[in-house]
Parts: sequence; C-alpha cells; structure tokens
Amino acid sequence: MTPTEQPTIIAATVAPTSTFTPAPGVPFAAIQINAPGPMSKVVSPLEVHLIAVAGDSKKISVDLFGEDGTHLGGSTRPVSGSPSGDFLSVKIPFEIRAVGENGFVQVSTKDEQGRVQSLSTLQVLLLSSGVSQINPPGNTIYERVTFYGLPPNTTVSGGVITLTGKMVPYSQKPVVLELIGNDGKSLGTRLLPLAGLDSQDFEATIPYKVGASTQARLFVHEDDDVLNGPAYVYSQPITLNP
Repeated sequence: MTPTEQPTIIAATVAPTSTFTPAPGVPFAAIQINAPGPMSKVVSPLEVHLIAVAGDSKKISVDLFGEDGTHLGGSTRPVSGSPSGDFLSVKIPFEIRAVGENGFVQVSTKDEQGRVQSLSTLQVLLLSSGVSQINPPGNTIYERVTFYGLPPNTTVSGGVITLTGKMVPYSQKPVVLELIGNDGKSLGTRLLPLAGLDSQDFEATIPYKVGASTQARLFVHEDDDVLNGPAYVYSQPITLNP
C-alpha cells in the first residue's frame, strides 16, 4: 500500500480523550485474534486462533516477530473468503536465544489489487521453555477505528470527504488517514495527532481531486518502531466523484 506520490500531510482536529468502552456502534474487527490474548506467555509452537475477513484475495497471513523485529516464522493460508469472515488456526514453531523476550503476532489480509487491506498486531511474551499462559482477547476483537455515518462502499462528491469517528491508537506513532485509488496513487492524506492510548473522538477532512468517478480505498494506518512498518491497518472501499 505504498503510494506512488507523497502528498502533504495536514494535521486534523482531535477531541478530548475518553475511556474506551465497546458500544453497539463499535464494529467487530476485520481481524479478530481470539487467542492468544495481549501479553500472553507462550512457548513454541505459538498457536493463533482467529477470524478474519480475507476479501477477494481469499488469503490470510500470520507472522511472528521477535523483540528486535526479526521474523521468527509464519505462513499464508488460503480461505473461502466468506463475507462474514473465515476461522483459521495456525501453529508457528519458534526459537529464541534468551529465556524470554517480547514478541509480535501480526495477522494481515490483502485486497484484489494486492494492497494490505487489514492488519492487526498483538504483543506477547515468548518463552524458551515452560508452560503457556494464555490471556483472553479482551477489547482487541473490536476495530480500533470507527467512522460515523460512513459505511463501506459510500459514494462521496465535492472534492472533500468529511470524517468523524473514534479511534483507539496502537502506539504513540502518528495515525494516518489516506485515500488510495485502485491504481495505487495517493489521492489525499490526513494526519491524526492523537494523544495517548485511550479511545478518543476525532474530526477530519481530506481534500481530493479526481476527474471522474474513481474507485478507491480509505486507509487508516499506524506504524510500529520495532517492526519498522505498519502495526495497524484498516481500510474500506469508497467511490470518489468530482
């Protein structure tokens, strides 16, 4: 999902921080990691149980990274591509040199253009020996971002898309909203300067310019320092009219 053009990033308005409590309007995540839960203690092999909406690619990737970002293992599995999501269980054998170290479980899917359409990262503690202690998933089964009044496949006109919603940041890294056309070109970008890790409301506008009706995706992505890449990606299809 790397854009071919680098647009100017503009800051948006962030509302006061609030405590995150899943509500009827907060959707279940496109990727739901049911086990292990956050900061579980795991020994090899790591067992990941999840539900994910794979989309037209009909593939789900599961990867494990060490605390320095080293790729410890993973696989990409074909699924049926059910609109409501596919169940998947994956075992990933791993080896670490220390008695224990932080690990990152990352699950991702791609759309028909090969762009990462959804990506979720979960932190665990990897152990070289002992017994796994698996925590419950908690609120991680819910999507980190919710847009109000903007369901997937919405058509927007007028050269500006107005976004209001709620976001639970993954980290202290900036959150980026981006419109990317199906040809891979960036059509507009907005930076959300969210403060802290609590759930918070936001309001933003993204100016865009298209000459005709254009199929695109609205992306939300946030990077991770250790992985040197995205830690969270959410996207939904959208139609942009002039």
